[in-house]
Amino acid sequence: ILQHALLDMPSLVFFTTYALLVLFWAEIYYQ
Repeated sequence: ILQHALLDMPSLVFFTTYALLVLFWAEIYYQ
């Protein structure tokens, strides 16, 4: 279970970073 969590952590961090980047770009683009 711990190994699975460690393997899933980078993908979670990448997903949240990508989501924040998209929201940030959209906010600039629509202004």
